[in-house]
Amino acid sequence: IFFVFLAVALITSNLTARIRAQAEAARIREARTASLYDFSRMVTGAAGEDDILWAVVHHVAALAKAQSLVLMPDQGAGAERLIIRAAYPPEDQIDDKAKIAAAWAWEKGEQAGRGTGTLPSSDWLFLPLRTAERRLGALGIRFPEDRPALGPDERRLLDALAGQAALAIERSLLNRDVEEARVSAETEKLRSALLSSISHDL
Repeated sequence: IFFVFLAVALITSNLTARIRAQAEAARIREARTASLYDFSRMVTGAAGEDDILWAVVHHVAALAKAQSLVLMPDQGAGAERLIIRAAYPPEDQIDDKAKIAAAWAWEKGEQAGRGTGTLPSSDWLFLPLRTAERRLGALGIRFPEDRPALGPDERRLLDALAGQAALAIERSLLNRDVEEARVSAETEKLRSALLSSISHDL
């Protein structure tokens, strides 16, 4: 009888542990989904590119409990050099190792920096910000030194956030391109009307 009770206790304990693990996994999935929804709502409601970039770095920093920044090509330097466009907490400089890792993530479309197989000596982890149409920049995250390595679920969540951020940034750039094209068309129309008027007067 003792062995029967022992077997029942072991089976019950095993089932309880399994149910607890499943419940924890479900809680993590729910928290991840809620975070992605909140982030999507935040960037969708942002008016312009700067607002979107601020929403990205603020949300990622709060979620990861780390520093966050976005680097994008410097249009004044022929789009060959990345510059910090937004950071939370505010940051305007990163070291050379971080710059190289960020450039790798931007150019190759792969993660680089801390916790990866590429340039792991950097204090920053960089995720590429890119869509099917264009390379946009890199999302940088600097965790506290005593933080354990990222788990698979955390990496998937950060990848999903980077993907949503890239789409939101691309949308703002497309809106800007459309607005510039509209202004250019209006300017051309006004110039044509002005030339026609001058020609008629002459």
